[in-house]
Amino acid sequence: MTLNNETILDRINTFIDKEGFKVEHIANLMNKKSTTIYNRLKDSQSKSVSQFAIDFAEVMGRKRTFFIEEDFQYMPTVERDKEVIAFSSGKELSEEGKEALGKLNVVCEIIKNYSR
Repeated sequence: MTLNNETILDRINTFIDKEGFKVEHIANLMNKKSTTIYNRLKDSQSKSVSQFAIDFAEVMGRKRTFFIEEDFQYMPTVERDKEVIAFSSGKELSEEGKEALGKLNVVCEIIKNYSR
């Protein structure tokens, strides 16, 4: 089964949103203009969506086919890290603690993403 371009772009946009990336930063990483990236993220009619997905996956340090695999499974990094931290202490966090930890992780991920 071949994925349609709209599905691929939905996956990429979800990834960008959940990981906290800004298009300007992605453009910088890919050596492209921000307007080019914005257009690529919206244009499901383009013939080069699959190539953009491959290029973007490589820049993000993912497998080339990450966004175009049929069994695509994405779990935001922040959520996964939060669970690891919470359970490594051997104690259950309060709801307020979980919320605060989640916010702290988002800030840390944004800093990490922009320092790449």
